[in-house]
Amino acid sequence: MPNAAAETRATLFDPEELVRRRYRKRLKQSELAAAVGISPGNLSRIENGRHGASPEIWGRIADALGCTVEDLERKPAS
Repeated sequence: MPNAAAETRATLFDPEELVRRRYRKRLKQSELAAAVGISPGNLSRIENGRHGASPEIWGRIADALGCTVEDLERKPAS
């Protein structure tokens, strides 16, 4: 049975915002993945929304992109 709390935490983050920020930094997936300490395939799955990541991984992604974890969270619908 999936862990509902972990699933809820994972949905707090916005993969599309991750991709936008990676593009702005002109980083390849492989470069960001290396900086975060995950495989490029894993980063690809996170960016495509097919795989969640722990808050720890999102924190490392934020550090590597020079932003805060909150910057990578989904924004409420207007």
